[in-house]
Amino acid sequence: MKTSVKILVLLLVFSCGFVYGQNNIQMINGKKQIQIIEKTGSNILLPTQFRERLNPFPSLFLHNQGEKSTTVDDVKVDTVTVDSYYENSVRSLYSYSSEGFPVIQKNQEEDNNAWVNTTMDSSIYDSVGNKLLSVWKDWVGSAWVNSAKNIYTYRTDRKMLTSLGKIWNNGNWKNADSSSFTYDIYGNQVSLYKETWNDTAWINKIFEMASYDSVGNMLNLTRTTWDDSLGWLKNQRYTFTYDSNKNVLSAIIENGVDYKWQNFYKEVYTYNSVGNKLSYTGQF
Repeated sequence: MKTSVKILVLLLVFSCGFVYGQNNIQMINGKKQIQIIEKTGSNILLPTQFRERLNPFPSLFLHNQGEKSTTVDDVKVDTVTVDSYYENSVRSLYSYSSEGFPVIQKNQEEDNNAWVNTTMDSSIYDSVGNKLLSVWKDWVGSAWVNSAKNIYTYRTDRKMLTSLGKIWNNGNWKNADSSSFTYDIYGNQVSLYKETWNDTAWINKIFEMASYDSVGNMLNLTRTTWDDSLGWLKNQRYTFTYDSNKNVLSAIIENGVDYKWQNFYKEVYTYNSVGNKLSYTGQF
């Protein structure tokens, strides 16, 4: 898929039923622009929010302002995002619970001027908004097929305790990986322990430990990885310093080489009197 380009999205309001996949394609300044028409009863679709992505072009959020949400392939849709490309487009459709928690994200791509399902992520939450379950599915032929799922547990303060990953294999859920977390008395995460499943038992994979200063700044993070023959091996270590305003002054990354820590990369930051970042210098 080619590099994403910012598109012109024109919203048209209709008083009839929902229609999707109607595109008016035209060339503007040598770039393919797509006019995307979404309509749902007398409800108006309006741009309400922009979200920055890793690419320089934000995605446009289209939010259903009416009392009723749209329905696409029997899935209630509250929010739509559209990313357009030179040759095709992709979009995500979001549904929310009555409490406002995102429960379904369905992804589609454009094929011959029609929207075709690709993947779907559905989630279940507890009463305070902790995500208890995520299930990912792929669109195969004409039906959704299980792909993977994660099961989560939490402390009473909503800090995550465990994450159990499973994959769908020959009609059954199979263990994949497991993560567990611990915290200090202030709620800072101090350890991560990750395992993988080898069909018969859990095998060590990653162990991380972190330390903090009295105001909650992370001072260092040490990661070790498991080798079945050599045991736990040094992988990477991160060390940070801060000013009195909790701004990061320096960050050092060390790699584990021959059982020892070896400098790899360092960044130094400067700030003005009100805490705005002025510069940073990176050095290998």
